Amino acid sequence: MPSSKANPTSTALAPEAAARVVGYTAEPGPGLSEREVEVVRLLARGHSNRAVAGALFLAGATVKTHLVRIYRKLGTENRAATVSEAVRRGLIDVD
Repeated sequence: MPSSKANPTSTALAPEAAARVVGYTAEPGPGLSEREVEVVRLLARGHSNRAVAGALFLAGATVKTHLVRIYRKLGTENRAATVSEAVRRGLIDVD
């Protein structure tokens, strides 16, 4: 009988690839949640997914899920564009 637990050594999709798989839309969606804004602030400071996960006490897969949703909502495809768009919209300040 196969185990229902996920394989801990399996590889997850990069947020950019996952966004394409789930149907990336060019039209930005609704505003970001408070948690998503926290993730973008940490991206702006140059944090890796692992560092974001550690700072916010999240699993790495949760950070990737947040990134996919953030990319969709902001209409972006990568970290740099996401930070730039968040600054343009006044969601974060870059010091």
